[in-house]
Amino acid sequence: MRARLTVLLAAGLVIGAVGCFSVTAPQPEGLPLSPELVGAWDCKSADPSSSEHAQLTLLKFDDAQYYAEWKDGEKVERYRAYPVKFNQVTVLVVREVSQSPDKYWTAVRASVEKDGSVLVLRLPAKRLLDMNDDDAALHELRSKADNPDAWQPFARCGLKVG
Repeated sequence: MRARLTVLLAAGLVIGAVGCFSVTAPQPEGLPLSPELVGAWDCKSADPSSSEHAQLTLLKFDDAQYYAEWKDGEKVERYRAYPVKFNQVTVLVVREVSQSPDKYWTAVRASVEKDGSVLVLRLPAKRLLDMNDDDAALHELRSKADNPDAWQPFARCGLKVG
């Protein structure tokens, strides 16, 4: 069994749905991409009472960034993502392809579990997203990125086969 991979994924996938940062996103640092994240994923809400689901496709765009597609029914949203470090934890900064680099982005913690067939996505804790000061919220997230209390469940995704 492969060791559990924990990566932070800053993902615009959920910008419209749950909140985002409006401060300038961290710049690319030239960190390597994680091949475990690449693939087609079937995602379901982490809320057991919800029946929401979507398709997430992560592809290597080049050596420094991913291309991500989030398909919810007929709606398809496209994103770019690149890794940075928050408190020694790898974070993917993701924002909509159509937006300028100065626009909104949010963070998602992604863990590939078991044999690589389950991806768990977590958002910054609601208390961070609800803060009125984005600089303060981002500072707290950066300093506590390795703390599970800095995150809330968002989705569980199964690797699509075939």
